[in-house]
Amino acid sequence: MQVQKEEVGIKMRVQPSVNMDGDITVKVEPEVSSIFEFIGPDKNIPRVKRRSSSTVIRVKDSETIVIGGLISRDRKNTEYKFPLLHKIPFIGEKLFTSKDILEKKMDLIIQITPSVVRDNVAGITKTEAMFELEKSIIDPAEEIDSESNGEGENDEK
Repeated sequence: MQVQKEEVGIKMRVQPSVNMDGDITVKVEPEVSSIFEFIGPDKNIPRVKRRSSSTVIRVKDSETIVIGGLISRDRKNTEYKFPLLHKIPFIGEKLFTSKDILEKKMDLIIQITPSVVRDNVAGITKTEAMFELEKSIIDPAEEIDSESNGEGENDEK
């Protein structure tokens, strides 16, 4: 017999990034999982139901993001039997047994308020060198053109 660990519950991956203009781009991937039934000969193997979503959102600093739609509908058939009395022929099944259908609907709503940390103690601020590096990564073709023009002039002299 092999035992495997399965984590269930609410998991959320959040990947924020600060844009040049100060806006924040956030990739949010929520996942909700739960055990919805047990299977196997001894009814001891759990089956897990997963719901997940993925979205990328761009917001201003300190604006709130609201994500909804991870709707769950659960339906369970239950049967309650009074011990021993439910076995009485003819009347036991009618008088000492009840059957119910339990339906439950849930919607997970997530609120995230990202904000940029601006002080030097708690976070990192961009230096001029970081802005130059970022600019060279964003527009490398422009930088290559200017370098090749400069080298060509030196060779001709």
